[in-house]
Amino acid sequence: MTQGNRASRSKTRPAPELPAGPRPGANIQPLTQRGRNTRAKLVRAAREVFSRQRFDEVRITDITAGAGVASGTFYTYFHSKEEVFREVASRVLEEMSAAPRRAPGEIEFDPTRQIEAATRRYFESIGRNARIARSIEELHAREPGVGSARRGILLVGVKRIARWIERLQEQGICDPDLEAWPTAQALHAGRERVVGVGDQPGVDPR
Repeated sequence: MTQGNRASRSKTRPAPELPAGPRPGANIQPLTQRGRNTRAKLVRAAREVFSRQRFDEVRITDITAGAGVASGTFYTYFHSKEEVFREVASRVLEEMSAAPRRAPGEIEFDPTRQIEAATRRYFESIGRNARIARSIEELHAREPGVGSARRGILLVGVKRIARWIERLQEQGICDPDLEAWPTAQALHAGRERVVGVGDQPGVDPR
């Protein structure tokens, strides 16, 4: 093979492909324990800031200052303020959903007291997260991730109330002619309106 042929072949050889980076909007997951710790600090700081201020008032520098990290560090773990809020909102919604459940070992045979205690725990959970709950209501229509998480938790609440009604009907305590699902929707919507953080879900998922 002549030197000219070797030169010609080297010029036409395709360049090796470089590994693709993260897609815009893709979730960034830290690979090291230090990275996971930093990310957790950012989420905790974000929750504290969102607990004090409306979503639109919060700046990313407020979050990084609370976490004690440089401003640019935020973008190592999140692409936007909306992304970190979605994580905070999901955690708060899960806590609100879990609040009405009885604690392990808690025994209460009076169904009226069970409902009273569960409702009190739910209101207390909303009270602890009032500002974030308000921001969830403000954002759910324009942020699909927040909206779907909110809707899912609302439906969990309605289903729980419907099961309570059906159990009380089986025990002969509740009117057997009462329709459990629409009644549960109305009760849940009323409970949400008492604290001013929601509407009843508009779709029957059964």
